[in-house]
Amino acid sequence: MPKEEWVAFGASLDPLDAPEKVEMKLAYLEALGKGGLPPRHPRDPYDILAPQLETSAVGKVKAAGKVPMEEWLTPRPSARCRTMLSPGRFREFIDADGCREYARRIEGFVKAEVLPKRPLMLGVDHSQSAGAIGALSSFYGRDELRVIVLDAHSDVLSTARRRRLYRLLKEGGCSDALSGEEGAFPGGEDADSFNCGSFLHHLVAEGRVDPRRLLLLGPADLPPEESPRGGWSEAGLAALEDFRRLGALGVSFLGRGRLRREGGLEELREALEALGRGPCYVSLDLDVGSLDAVRACRFMDLFGLGEGEIAAVVAELGSWLQKEGNQLVGLDVMEMDVHLVGMRHRDGSRDRTARVAARAAGRLLGAG
Repeated sequence: MPKEEWVAFGASLDPLDAPEKVEMKLAYLEALGKGGLPPRHPRDPYDILAPQLETSAVGKVKAAGKVPMEEWLTPRPSARCRTMLSPGRFREFIDADGCREYARRIEGFVKAEVLPKRPLMLGVDHSQSAGAIGALSSFYGRDELRVIVLDAHSDVLSTARRRRLYRLLKEGGCSDALSGEEGAFPGGEDADSFNCGSFLHHLVAEGRVDPRRLLLLGPADLPPEESPRGGWSEAGLAALEDFRRLGALGVSFLGRGRLRREGGLEELREALEALGRGPCYVSLDLDVGSLDAVRACRFMDLFGLGEGEIAAVVAELGSWLQKEGNQLVGLDVMEMDVHLVGMRHRDGSRDRTARVAARAAGRLLGAG
């Protein structure tokens, strides 16, 4: 397969059930109705990133359009969807396994329209990465595909266990990780729903990803290294056991704290080499830079890495991908919030999310 063949497509599923996010969509419709937006404004991350990547990687990337989605489930629907936009309706969608159904559609699209070329997915809800990963797992073999995820969250836990993890972080006094917005994390009411925060858990449980070939980079929600004064609660001990179990399966974590420490990049090199050489899929969840490099992602419940730190990690990853025996066979950039892209903040600075995303994706495309 020629290395220059990439097919970029949009996956704009956005069923977030957080009330404030639904209000942003309604405010968008109000502005749209008043003529307060330019006619050709971006509707989703694909509209923002695909032209940039197609231009910067001339001859390498072919834009293929967007995978069809029900309009009410997209970031910026039309006015006719207004009555369908409510936290309860989005919650029902998640609990009815809607995210999994759309991930299956992504998998079918990649198998039918992309392979043997390489998928470049530009989207919103991180659960859709399961579709692209599933297609490549079938194509290359579950035991061969390496999966590297840059994310502020450990999406390899069930929804119920993630809630338990946040209790552990609060007990451990992890004020440098939690922003105070953790109550907004979605997932519907089902304790084991398939969503943006649990899709890796389901891929591992279903045997579609080899946990020994799975590396999570940048999570800020890893358990504290030291126990709190008075010891852990029962919920805290259970959350610690979750990570011990994942480690025993072979899942590798290199958290935000370790990446920032002296020697963090050397640890990254060792973690990458431990995966072994072969086909590799990289998933970039933009909240890996939440509240630092990135302020236009859907979740800002955890503090992420800075722009320079993300660039250093991506550069190291790019260098590793160029080594003999490796090949980047798929890439995605997920969780961009188009409502916040480019906004000016109170301190006078302007959001840099699109720049961070385009530079990271461009570096990886160049390496692969």
